[in-house]
Amino acid sequence: MVGSPTPLQMGTVGLKLMDGTSVTLSDVLYIPEAEGSLIAVAMLAEKDVIAQFSKDNCTFRYGGATIMEAKRFGNVYKLKTV
Repeated sequence: MVGSPTPLQMGTVGLKLMDGTSVTLSDVLYIPEAEGSLIAVAMLAEKDVIAQFSKDNCTFRYGGATIMEAKRFGNVYKLKTV
């Protein structure tokens, strides 16, 4: 549980990125009351994904290829998805 009486569920989430690429994130926690989704960069790092942050953007790379990008909004980075 994370600050809520509702039990968390583990699962798999599919995302469609702006370039049409589909990405599957496994071992994610599902929180029904959450307004958005959070990605744990440490979990991506365990899968050999490299996150490079700048003031306005974040780029995620795997095997030398860019797999996801995020844009900064205030204090959070939002994935560019469809």
